[in-house]
Amino acid sequence: MKHVKDIQILDILSGHIEDADSNSMLDHISQCQECRQRFNDLKATWDELGDCEIDTSGFDLVGALPSPNGIHRQHMTFWSVQGLTRIAASVLLAVSVGYLSAKFSVRKTSDEWALATAQAAYLEVLSPASSTGWGGTGFPEDTSESERTP
Repeated sequence: MKHVKDIQILDILSGHIEDADSNSMLDHISQCQECRQRFNDLKATWDELGDCEIDTSGFDLVGALPSPNGIHRQHMTFWSVQGLTRIAASVLLAVSVGYLSAKFSVRKTSDEWALATAQAAYLEVLSPASSTGWGGTGFPEDTSESERTP
């Protein structure tokens, strides 16, 4: 088995781990000198901290934590009006630029429009709902199979 990590030892000490996982880790700790030493050190620190009686009800502990880049954390609302306005403006700008670039990037000549119109008219004539009847099966709906065969 791999060595038990410090965070796993802390999970065992705090009781935030399943019994089966805890038992397998404790078995490893009892057999491994390195893990046993780390467990004993962390348990001593855990017990000493547990004996301290410090009232933290008046403190904002999360705000007091230093951030990784050294800047003190500030409380911020997740969705501020200013932030939503910036997002909405960005989306509107992106959609407008996309629409305008698509509109002006594809310009057809009059010959291309005539060809496209002719193709659309041709396909419309062949549709089953067309009045020409060219898009149908070729047989009237009320004829039976025996009448169709010669």
